[in-house]
Order: sequence, then structure tokens, then C-alpha cells
Amino acid sequence: MKTSFGNMFSDIHNVELEQLMSDFLRLQVNVSFKKHKGFMMTHGLDTSKRVLDVGTGNGYFCGKLAQLSPHMQFIGIDFKKEMIDEAMKTQATQGLSNVQWLHEDITNLSPQFLSKKKEYFDGVIFRFVLVHIKEVESVLKTTRQLLKPNGMVWFFSIELDYMNSEPQYPEFELYKRATEKLYRTFGINGHLGGRLPAMLKKAGYRDIYLEKDSMSKEEIGLENYQRFMLSEAALFHRYAPNSITKKELEVLTRFATEIVPKPHYHATYGNVMISARQ
Repeated sequence: MKTSFGNMFSDIHNVELEQLMSDFLRLQVNVSFKKHKGFMMTHGLDTSKRVLDVGTGNGYFCGKLAQLSPHMQFIGIDFKKEMIDEAMKTQATQGLSNVQWLHEDITNLSPQFLSKKKEYFDGVIFRFVLVHIKEVESVLKTTRQLLKPNGMVWFFSIELDYMNSEPQYPEFELYKRATEKLYRTFGINGHLGGRLPAMLKKAGYRDIYLEKDSMSKEEIGLENYQRFMLSEAALFHRYAPNSITKKELEVLTRFATEIVPKPHYHATYGNVMISARQ
């Protein structure tokens, strides 16, 4: 049975951009949470007691971890005060006692944060945040200082070289080009995922492991796949109309509705999951 997205973007310009982004971030967590949590559990989260989530945003991912792991303590930090405020509201409504939200910038941590040596972390999460940071090597060194001996670090990042469809469809290439255009516009490093292992090794990390996160329709479900693709394209259009036009959005909508459900269609998204040890 086909899912119709024909009216999905009829009121796209009447919805606040912040709301579109909030809805998308929630969708992003929902479609990937099980796999990302499983990856971290396989690579050290199961024995962790205190975990830092860098670039926690609205706290949705970190909050879900805290709910499911009451025996662990979590701290979520973000350089945007409004994101921390939103995360704190979520904490209040869900009654979470094992998570704390702090307004901190990983590229310029406060002396108060750095002084708490006895409270260093068993693990640090970077979920789609390093792609926005220019001082990646410096952040990797700072993170080592925050980790206990043998502490783990987990990265969920982007590698556009892994983004492709089989068979190759011009509509999917349109989607990929739109992604690349938006990343260039905002200085996002769409090829960081493939370079991170070498950077981690140079920074002194060990036991480095990389796994592709395909986010295929087989993994996350057809409707989630369709909704993710079209929601992201809609955000691209709102943030940078030159990356994808309204007409191209309509092309992608038809593609997602008519071609994506076909059994022969297969595509992988440009995401990677990486773990490393201090």
C-alpha cells in the first residue's frame, strides 16, 4: 500500500522554521535511536556510569537514553542556550533525575566545567555535531582530557561518499546534490565521517571502529524512510532555497511516493557510526 505525501508540504511556508526543525530532529532520533543505542552498547555503553552528550540540542536523544538507563548519569551540553532551555523543559515534564543540562561550548569549555576532575566521564557522545565544528582536532584532544582511563567516545557523523541508490535514479542524485549544496552553504563537513578514524588515531585514541549506518527503508521502515527524505528536503528548501527549489520538492515527493516503495529500489544514506577508546 502506497503512502501519499502529496499534501505534505502544502503549508510548508506557514509553519515556523523552528517547529519544522524540531519535528525533524525528533524524527531523526526516532528512526535511528535503536540502532545508535545498540552500537554504543556493543562498544562500551553497557559498562558506563557517567556519559556526556555533546551538542545535545533539544535533549531528545540524551533524554531517551536517560529514561532507559536509570542506573547511569548523563550530562547534555550545547552552546545554544535556547536548546538547553528546551531540554530542561523536557526533563521537567518527564521527571528525569539522572540527566543534567548545561550551557557549554565544547570548543571553549568553562573553567568550572573543566575543574571537576573527579567527575570525568566513562563515555562521550558526538551525534551529528562535529560536522559543524572547524576545530575538530582540538575538540578530539579536549575530549580525551574529559575521559576516564579506557573511556569510550562515540561519533555519529556524515560521509556523503556512502550516499547512493541502486539502481541510480536522477531524483536521488537531485536529493544528494541538494544535501551537498546546503552543506557547502553552511560550512558543514559532509565528508568528516570517512576522515575521523585517521584523525582519532593521530589524536591518540585506540580500538577505533567504523560502521556504516545505511538508514535504508529495510532498516527504518518504508514510511519513516519516505518521511525522513522529504522532511529533510523541505528543511533544505526553507534554510537555503538555492539548494532545492519548490518544483524539485515536488519531483522528490513523486519519487518518494511512486519509486521508493518498489522492491528493486535500494539506497543508503551517508551516515557512519564510530567508536574509539581513550
